[in-house]
Amino acid sequence: MKIAVVSHKEAEFPKLNNYIPFFVGKNANDLAEKYHGLTDNTDDNIAENNPYYSELTALYWLWKNDTSDIKGLVHYRRYFIVKNHLLNDEEIKQILTQKNKMIVGQRYTKNLKRMNVQESYEKYHFGRDLAAVKKYISEFFPTYLPSFKRIMNSHSFHPMNMMIAQRETYDSYCEWLFQILMNCDIDMEEVKKRFPFQQRVFGYLSERLLDVWIEANHIETIELETLQTNYPNSKHNRVNRFVEQRVMRAQKAVDKVKRIAQGVQK
Repeated sequence: MKIAVVSHKEAEFPKLNNYIPFFVGKNANDLAEKYHGLTDNTDDNIAENNPYYSELTALYWLWKNDTSDIKGLVHYRRYFIVKNHLLNDEEIKQILTQKNKMIVGQRYTKNLKRMNVQESYEKYHFGRDLAAVKKYISEFFPTYLPSFKRIMNSHSFHPMNMMIAQRETYDSYCEWLFQILMNCDIDMEEVKKRFPFQQRVFGYLSERLLDVWIEANHIETIELETLQTNYPNSKHNRVNRFVEQRVMRAQKAVDKVKRIAQGVQK
């Protein structure tokens, strides 16, 4: 079993069996040496794309390079909990008694009461990226299209790209996911001009695609509460989110003017 605790910075990591500090980003090697962890830049990897894939570079590495019977991903500040403690390896084994099971977090519903998943994505990110994914799925995975449409019209999804599953289930999801993300028609030159938090386009897309794959493959999900260790409701974080939203609206306004000037539709 291997559960990657993904981080791009120094952090306090759980002292639990099979939870491995896993570092991404420009300081990955130094951090891995300090904390005796793994990095996303060895063997078969996509580490150079971390600014656009975020924690997915760790998800990819585990898929391609690790043969543990159970694999999973959590964050340095987000963990699955059960009965007020971090989920341990014995509990994971007890839950994943069948191959078609996956441990995920609780559904995200914030801002989704009046908007569905697609509308929310178009408001807070760039709708044309989601449209490119839909186009690829319709062409190369047409049997997934009904599930894609249902998830996009729903009012919740499993966020944060956190999951734990048996290897066969984990690897099957990754094979499907990365084929789409690596081949859909997203203009990377345009993506690179965005503000950093909007460059993480593939991380945002995969949060919505996980439920598409789960539904289409009849995966039984075990939803667990998620402990967020940096107190996300603090005043500091509310201010940061407010600033990000203002910046996002400004960038989309500039982007719209440019596209109108170029005669390009949304």
